Amino acid sequence: MKKSRTIIDAVAVAAAIFIFFIILKIPCPFRLLTGVSCIGCGMTRAYLNALQFNFLEAFYFHPLWPLVPVSVGCYIWARVKKPSLGNLVIFVSAMAMLTVYAIRWFTGPSEVVYADMTETVYYRIWEWISK
Repeated sequence: MKKSRTIIDAVAVAAAIFIFFIILKIPCPFRLLTGVSCIGCGMTRAYLNALQFNFLEAFYFHPLWPLVPVSVGCYIWARVKKPSLGNLVIFVSAMAMLTVYAIRWFTGPSEVVYADMTETVYYRIWEWISK
């Protein structure tokens, strides 16, 4: 029971951080540092649209948005019932996310997945210093 409680606590902390970022409108930390869309890019916008019942828009921003809560639930269940199955859940979810990420990159840049170095914190600092 202690192991499942630790996992649930970790998920709760991650969800709290995610909600904190949304409330304060903090951009994706990965994009802020690198200027490149991350593997989960569009996920926040997908959930915000899903909460408003705009499911087509949600799937546009990230087609795997329903996978996250399902994977988390399966992972928690698997870690409690059969720990080795938890690793399989993580592996399958990660492969699905990587596959979608690759497809989104190779089908061309969009408003969701792109690279723009002018969005990085380093570029902004350089601009500020060079003025």
